Amino acid sequence: MEFRPEFWWLFVAKVRRAGYAGVTRSQLRHWTAAGQCDLVKSVVACRRVGLDTGMNDHPELTVSAPLVPGHPSWGTFFDRLQGAEGCNFREDEWTCFGDHRACIAILTAMGLAQPTIAATLSKFKARGGYCDCEVVLNVGGRWRR
Repeated sequence: MEFRPEFWWLFVAKVRRAGYAGVTRSQLRHWTAAGQCDLVKSVVACRRVGLDTGMNDHPELTVSAPLVPGHPSWGTFFDRLQGAEGCNFREDEWTCFGDHRACIAILTAMGLAQPTIAATLSKFKARGGYCDCEVVLNVGGRWRR
């Protein structure tokens, strides 16, 4: 069983709303390691916040927050997308195929589930990010909620 630290803050908020007001990060690690996610609410709730409960009977339920500016992993994603793994920005040239293939590859490599990737791409498109380079140029650091 794995506790994915990039989602711990979201899980803490969910647990506190469920009535466990004083929960700490170490308690969450203990609960997940002991297989006690159902103590919080359900296996589905744990999967929604990116926790592997060790019960992979419904992998399609793995949904977490879209990766957008402000997300703890945004900097890593954005750096990879600008670099050789993505658009490979140079002085006045870059690589773009007019789709999100680099975004999808990077998000997949970062461990995001397909439903989360779809939600992330939808957020990008809503902000003018219709391809990889537009995610860098239009979404980038100018994100407005």
